[in-house]
Amino acid sequence: MKKKHEQNIEQYPVHIETKVALLEQSLSYMQNSLEVIVKNVDKANDKIDKVDHKVDSRFLWLLSFIIAGFSGLGAIMAHGFHWF
Repeated sequence: MKKKHEQNIEQYPVHIETKVALLEQSLSYMQNSLEVIVKNVDKANDKIDKVDHKVDSRFLWLLSFIIAGFSGLGAIMAHGFHWF
C-alpha cells in the first residue's frame, strides 16, 4: 500500500521544479505590476499637489476680493450714515 504522500505525487505529474519556476514567474509578474502601480500613484500624487496649489491660490484671491468688497461696502455705508 502506498503512502498518502506518494499518491499525491502520482496525481500531479508536474515536477516540483516546474511548480517552483511557475511560482517564481508569477511573483516576478506581481512585483513588476506593483512597481507600475506605485509609479502611477506617485504621478497622481504629484498632480494632486499641483491642483492643491492652484486651488489654494484661487481661494486666497477669492477671499481677498470678498474682504475688499465687504470693506468697501462698509465704508460706503459708514459714509452714508455719517459715521465719518
